[in-house]
Amino acid sequence: MDITKEILRELNLTATPLSNFTGQDKLARIKKLIVDSNGRVLRENNRNIHLSASAVVFNQDTMFFIEHPYLKKRLLPAGHVEFGETPLETAVREFNEETGYFVIPNKLYPLLDVNLINIPENTFTQEPAHTHIDFRYKLSLSLKKPIRAELETYLMGKYQVPNEFLKYFELVK
Repeated sequence: MDITKEILRELNLTATPLSNFTGQDKLARIKKLIVDSNGRVLRENNRNIHLSASAVVFNQDTMFFIEHPYLKKRLLPAGHVEFGETPLETAVREFNEETGYFVIPNKLYPLLDVNLINIPENTFTQEPAHTHIDFRYKLSLSLKKPIRAELETYLMGKYQVPNEFLKYFELVK
């Protein structure tokens, strides 16, 4: 699988829904970064730019968050896209691993937002400072019984979440 073609195709297919959150200028910058990387957007082959994926999942009027073990902040369940994996597959896998809950993709425009995130150096893992191109997907909880979570999980309401995530509450019906 050519990850560059796959992610550019997804960005082009969902450009209209993305404009609600991402904005055309940011989307153009992200596409340029992807093209300029010559297909090297995975952690294994690029020290400066990593492709990641996050899960935006609601339980009624609360959203799932995890406590990031290194940054010590409440963030969306997320992780690096691995070789042979699409960003959507990553979001589903990471949500399950980090929270213990199972999710299913939203059939209508699961790609919700794309962000550029500056990640500080991690001396514990010997990882230098770098940028994540983070694909954010709206996923729905499955009825499948949860398993043991890797990380502390929180359900947070609209007035508890960091400002960056407040905009997603317009999706709550």
